[in-house]
Amino acid sequence: MPKGVYVRTAKHIEDIRARFVGREVSEETRQKLRNVMLAEWSNPVSRNKRILSLRASMTPELKKKLSIAHLGKSHKITESGRRKLQESGFRLWRDPEIKAKMEIGFRSYVNSPKGKATMLDNTKYIHTPESRRKVALARTGVPLSPQHRENIRCALKGKPKSIEHREKLRQSVLKQKPTWRTSIEKILESSFEELGLEFECNVSIFGRFKPDFVFHSAKLIVEADGEYWHSLPDKVERDKLLDKIAFEQGWTVFHFPGTRIHEDLESCLVQVCNFLRR
Repeated sequence: MPKGVYVRTAKHIEDIRARFVGREVSEETRQKLRNVMLAEWSNPVSRNKRILSLRASMTPELKKKLSIAHLGKSHKITESGRRKLQESGFRLWRDPEIKAKMEIGFRSYVNSPKGKATMLDNTKYIHTPESRRKVALARTGVPLSPQHRENIRCALKGKPKSIEHREKLRQSVLKQKPTWRTSIEKILESSFEELGLEFECNVSIFGRFKPDFVFHSAKLIVEADGEYWHSLPDKVERDKLLDKIAFEQGWTVFHFPGTRIHEDLESCLVQVCNFLRR
């Protein structure tokens, strides 16, 4: 037998494992072990041997012991660990060969009797509010590729949306804060702040509107209307609907055109201040 090459018995492996239990492993050693495992896993022959060995050792008794050992235990993943898992998954998915193998494996599973039965049982795919929240947190900050966005758009194209779905979309949009403000909105905002007025910008009101400025104490809404956008038919109808609902709820709405804000800002501020002093 060549020097340094020998067959490890089961007792030898157990002795080595017992010797290292509880010992701290340096980062350099971890990296060496990781490189050895990656090199072994990249070799098709050794990879197949490892898979066959794992399958052979996974007896029903061992599966039952593992399920009992992990019952009720929650394995918390740190933020750095979560990031490493995401980066590892992204690297694997970017590999065309691995991606093709995963797609072939998924198709074969879906076409198998077990896969068809699982896909037909829709109850297994009902997400609880907690699982939806976890998925949303996991996807936070993960950018979507143009191809992914196109796939989502094509999948949703032509599908009717229920009233409940439309309401959820509307409420989701209402919760979002605008990423930019127009020049006339900035002028009014800075002027109101200089006067020391209490107001809020782009807050949800009446369950379907986000006005530019809301004075809750006086039940006053101020809109900075650009001439172009607010002359469009859909915008005109929306402004009329806002005025109607606000009047029914006991609110007042001021619409200040952009030209008036630029040319006669003082009259706009006087009108607002006089209303707040009533």
